[in-house]
Amino acid sequence: EVIREPIESLETDAVPQLQQSRRLKNLNFRAPSPANSRPDVKSFKTTGGRLPIDWVGPTVVLADIAFILACSVFVEFLYDLSISGADRTLAEVGTSNSFAAALIAGGVMILTLWSSGSYRPDKLLRFGTQARAVTTRWLLGLTVLVGMLFLMKRGEQVSRGTMLLFAVNGWVLLIAWRFILASRLYRALESGRVIGHPTIFLGV
Repeated sequence: EVIREPIESLETDAVPQLQQSRRLKNLNFRAPSPANSRPDVKSFKTTGGRLPIDWVGPTVVLADIAFILACSVFVEFLYDLSISGADRTLAEVGTSNSFAAALIAGGVMILTLWSSGSYRPDKLLRFGTQARAVTTRWLLGLTVLVGMLFLMKRGEQVSRGTMLLFAVNGWVLLIAWRFILASRLYRALESGRVIGHPTIFLGV
């Protein structure tokens, strides 16, 4: 009887662990690699077109850059078109000071998010955590941008209306992107479109 009790307790404790291991196995979600690891180009060719989990973080970084720059260009273009009546093309807007300002603010946000590990797949699945991280880093990037414009005495070369619209619309766009990303990434892991590293589950 003394020997049976530990054995029965081990069996009952092992059931939740095995169930959790099966759920993780069905999701094809393996332990994420460190945030500073480089994706292997050959891994994409050997997985039948499915996205390796190491590629998720860099892909989101590229998407963030594209969204921030596109938001900057279209906000300034629409602001000039509706307020000042300017007839500049999108190519001319892309070479303006506001575009460079977007690079600074977005660069600070992305670098700080990357250094804190916020681009790891397990962090990208948590929308609440991502919303807080993006908000704080976006405000930090805007603060650095305003400080640089003040120190370099270039504030008069950037439209205040454009910068305000860029700050608000850029934040809304990034939060909406993170909400969509969290749900799509979970579905991709569940369906096997994103695959992780092979993992051995040890049980009792």
